[in-house]
Amino acid sequence: MPDRIAPIVFLVVALAALATHGCGKSHQDDRARQLAARVRTEFLHAWNNYERYACGHDALRPLSKTAHDWYGQSLLMTPVDALDTLILMHLDAEAERARLLIVTDLSFDRDIYVKNFEITIRVLGGLLSSYQLTGDKRLLSLAEDLGNRLRLRQSSHWPDTRSGNESGRNRHAPVGVWHFE
Repeated sequence: MPDRIAPIVFLVVALAALATHGCGKSHQDDRARQLAARVRTEFLHAWNNYERYACGHDALRPLSKTAHDWYGQSLLMTPVDALDTLILMHLDAEAERARLLIVTDLSFDRDIYVKNFEITIRVLGGLLSSYQLTGDKRLLSLAEDLGNRLRLRQSSHWPDTRSGNESGRNRHAPVGVWHFE
C-alpha cells in the first residue's frame, strides 16, 4: 500500500502545482490584456489629436496643439511612422486614412536637408514595414524612391558639397545630413 501512496501523492502535488500555475497565468493574461487596452486607448488619443490639429504635417506640438514640420516642409513623418502600428492595433479606419494621405501627398521631390538617421528609421523604415503589412505597391515605390535618394547621397561621400541645386543656393550639408533634390 505505501508503494501506491507515493505515486498518488506525487500526482496530487503535480496537479496542484499545475493548477496554481495556471491560475497565475490567467491573472497575468488578464493584466496583459488590460495593459494592452490602455496602450491602445492612449495611442488612439494621440493619433486622433494628430489628425485634429496637425494632419498633413510631420508632428503635433501637444501643448500648443499646433503642427510642426521638421524640415520646413512636411515629409508626413508621423503618419508614415505610425501606419504599421495603426495596422497592428487593428485601427483599420485610421490606418486607411493614414495610408491614403501618404500615397496621395508624400513626395521626396524637394530641395531640403534632412537628418539621415531620422529619415532612415522613421520614413524609410515606416514605408517598408507598412508595405509589408499592406502589400500596397505605392508604399514600396515611395520607399524605393527615398532609398535611391539616400543611396545616391551616400555614394557621393558626404558631406554633400554640390552647388547649383534647384533653389540656386550653394550650401554644404554637415555630416549626418542629406540633401534631397
